Amino acid sequence: MRVFAWLHVVLGFATLGFAVWVLATIVLRRAVRADLRALARVGVDDYLWFQHVVLRAAGERSVSPPVGKFNAGQKLNALLSLLAIVALLGSGLVLGVYYVTKALLASAFVGAVFPWHTALSLLVVPLVVGHLYLALLHPATCGLLREMVRRRVRRDWAARHHPAWVETTEVAPPAPGRCSPRSR
Repeated sequence: MRVFAWLHVVLGFATLGFAVWVLATIVLRRAVRADLRALARVGVDDYLWFQHVVLRAAGERSVSPPVGKFNAGQKLNALLSLLAIVALLGSGLVLGVYYVTKALLASAFVGAVFPWHTALSLLVVPLVVGHLYLALLHPATCGLLREMVRRRVRRDWAARHHPAWVETTEVAPPAPGRCSPRSR
């Protein structure tokens, strides 16, 4: 069990280092900054998109409002993911510093942080596993991860899922991959 605990601490610090690297290199790119601005922009269409999702879940017919590059669900997911990452890294840093040094922090404070870190981890891990399944294995979405990383999607897919975005940008075809285009 001690090996797992130390591995967890080492991976936690590696994750913190990776987050700093991402902020220093990737976020500084102009396209990423534009995506962050688009994620932060919330409007009436986002409310209408959620309304559409609820109506469809209730079995009613509903026409999806025109969606830009990110729908309201993706915006909410990005916000919650950011908050979860910051909370996990912050609480993990507190716990890691305590367990490595055993001296800098009061054990009562660490005892208060530990349950929150654990609970948040138990909420985040299934979401990450679910996203990995969708990105790597689910037939309808398995090729989209490659397209997102390369920042290129098929025009017909984009027109179906993000019509307002297609009107404002040029969408190039993706590189061929192992997932069949018909599966999307």
